[in-house]
Amino acid sequence: MEMISSQFIRVIKKHYLLQMSQKDIAVSEKLSTATISRMLKKAVDNHYVTFHLHLPVMNHYELETEIKTKYQLEQVTVVNADIDSPEIIGREVSAAVAPFLNQILKPGDILGIPWGTTMDTVASYLIPKVVPDLKIVSLHGSVTCNTSSSGAESVIRRFADNYHAQGYTLPVPSRVGNSETARVLLRDSNVRSMMDLIEQTTVLMFSVGRLSPDSVLIKGGYFTEGEYQGMLEEGYVGDICSRHYLADGSYRDGELYNRIMAIGLETILRKRIRIGVVMDRRKALALKGALAGHYITHLFLDEYTARALLNTP
Repeated sequence: MEMISSQFIRVIKKHYLLQMSQKDIAVSEKLSTATISRMLKKAVDNHYVTFHLHLPVMNHYELETEIKTKYQLEQVTVVNADIDSPEIIGREVSAAVAPFLNQILKPGDILGIPWGTTMDTVASYLIPKVVPDLKIVSLHGSVTCNTSSSGAESVIRRFADNYHAQGYTLPVPSRVGNSETARVLLRDSNVRSMMDLIEQTTVLMFSVGRLSPDSVLIKGGYFTEGEYQGMLEEGYVGDICSRHYLADGSYRDGELYNRIMAIGLETILRKRIRIGVVMDRRKALALKGALAGHYITHLFLDEYTARALLNTP
């Protein structure tokens, strides 16, 4: 373990606790300002100093009204995006979602969420709250087809820990080889009980996936690039929990759909609260399809994505 000098500790305390300038610290410690600057950087790099911002989320009301009216949604929240950074956009959108979740989740609810980058980001900004008898359940299979990890267990655990809830994952792949294999798996009592729990969800929160060669579904081994190209040619634009849909939000009840181990799109439509969270403008076409299919009732997104959505023909 690296030895830390008492002078190093003094410098950090003087700057961050006493709010002394680097120049004044340099004089008091008989060091150069360059040395002080390096010490302060080292403190941050080694996590001796961390920062927690509690900035208010700024909304873009004009865009909210336009999207809410156009797609007949119950609620739309568009956060201002003054810095074009995925990390900052993720923080802003997640910071808007977190208090809404705490407001709507009630004792005995079953919250269904998928795994993926968006839910992993939201999990980082949840606001701790105890919700009695709350269950958190993954909406699709959590096992990948290669050595990469879906992250499902981590996302579910972080949500469950935040709400002092019980978490559940579906211990099968999101996509299996064919629909017959899916039917066999559904006869397993453990899988069936999890699917029944998914059917009983009272609140859903999810993002949309776009058709792309760098999709997490391709990286996870669920689809080949060739299969994705075929889906593009057939007119598919996105997915919710690995269930793909066309530009008008409809889907084809065939082999592609029935080999998926996840909540059904028809089941999603039966839930009263369906929260969509999108923080990537590249998903605008997929989001438009999801809204056309009425899969979302409450939408949270950033300004860049909102403008891309409205500009998508």
